Amino acid sequence: MEFCIGTCAKIDQVAMVKQAEDLGFSHFGVGEGPLLFSDPYQYLALAATQTSSINLGTMVTNPLTRIARSPRTP
Repeated sequence: MEFCIGTCAKIDQVAMVKQAEDLGFSHFGVGEGPLLFSDPYQYLALAATQTSSINLGTMVTNPLTRIARSPRTP
């Protein structure tokens, strides 16, 4: 059976993902709140370095508040 847990990204609480993995959760989702919380993609990158089997992803992200970056040309 698979279980998911989620939260909004708070960069100082990345250890929560490892704890969820240790408790047997199969998925961990992070929501985005650009005015109140940390960047979810940075949060997930840090969480990925501390975990090995839990599936990580965003639960909610707003494409209108994300800044698209074009590739640099030489």
